[in-house]
Amino acid sequence: MDTDDLAPALAAEVLGALEGLAGAVQSLPSGAATQPRYRLAVSRPAGPQIVELTEAQIPHGLRPLIEELRRRAHPA
Repeated sequence: MDTDDLAPALAAEVLGALEGLAGAVQSLPSGAATQPRYRLAVSRPAGPQIVELTEAQIPHGLRPLIEELRRRAHPA
């Protein structure tokens, strides 16, 4: 999904939340094997930013994006 497809306020919130995760070391919380996992990739001028998170690690600012992605998902 392109951030241009999101409402401007939502896109700013999502990009801000991802910026906050840049360079953060993500360790797996206990019970991570049973939680949904998300891999988000953002194209930036400096290169791609890839973040992998479990359900428990999703910051508040990314929850609206996850909800939108679920809404747009099509069952296989």
